[in-house]
Amino acid sequence: LHSVTYRWSSRVSWDTSDHTPNPLNVIRNLIAMTRERFMLTSAIVPPVISNRAGRLALSPGQCLLVPALDDSKLAIVREHFRERRAHKAHGITLPGTFVVDNQLHGWPWWWLFTAETLVNMCSLFDVEIENTWCHIRRGQPHVSSATVLARIASSSRPA
Repeated sequence: LHSVTYRWSSRVSWDTSDHTPNPLNVIRNLIAMTRERFMLTSAIVPPVISNRAGRLALSPGQCLLVPALDDSKLAIVREHFRERRAHKAHGITLPGTFVVDNQLHGWPWWWLFTAETLVNMCSLFDVEIENTWCHIRRGQPHVSSATVLARIASSSRPA
């Protein structure tokens, strides 16, 4: 997946926050770029990942920093992605280069969020969450994703 920004006169959409070293900067920049609403889409994982490699439970608000995962947790996440036939996930199912010449690289998977964590990250800012869509792909060859639609509070709108 490539990160893509779509811009309309009053709305901005970003897909995906999992490929950026600092997803909170993405949200802040979306707010700065729009006058009314933004949409943020990201791959998500379930709060509990359980497979033949083991079990990994995420508490509310918790997310996974992919380059910091130990071997056992990465094996669980890797199996989760392979079960969904997501074989080209750099940093997870394929090797990933996270830092090049002391610069953070934007291609590999940096973060894995639950849907709740993605919504809570947006809620840190002066926005009103209008809707959230979760695209749960059970038994399908894709990783699940979530989209958050948020309205910018009048106090946060650019002048």
